[in-house]
Amino acid sequence: MANSRRPEQGAWAKEMMALMDGPVEFHDCDDVMMFLNGGADDAGFVQIIQGKVDDPSRIKAMLADTSMLHEMRPDIIGGTLAIEPDGTYTETIAFQDEESARMGEKQEPPPEVRSELEAMMAGARFYDLHHPWFESA
Repeated sequence: MANSRRPEQGAWAKEMMALMDGPVEFHDCDDVMMFLNGGADDAGFVQIIQGKVDDPSRIKAMLADTSMLHEMRPDIIGGTLAIEPDGTYTETIAFQDEESARMGEKQEPPPEVRSELEAMMAGARFYDLHHPWFESA
């Protein structure tokens, strides 16, 4: 928040907003986790999922079980999950490429996971980044 009060940040934000073709949303979340390898600079495709859950602990537990997640979806490099106090979440999932992600989507999840996924994805919005560009320090 201290950075937001700096005049340089305000000038940068004004220039950045001029490049956007629609409204921009900001979400400040204290409850954030990475799973598998987190974000990945070599991801060729990233999917952003926004939704709302009644019990955030269920989604966190599912993503924390990395052995099951990796077995279910070996195409996932890693991701992040940010949850707001009301259960609204933003999840990023990094993939090597879009083709492997789409093939992975076609796989049926195990029955014990299916109901959790259905609850988590009910009403969710998906945003696909087909050509992400990353530059880590």
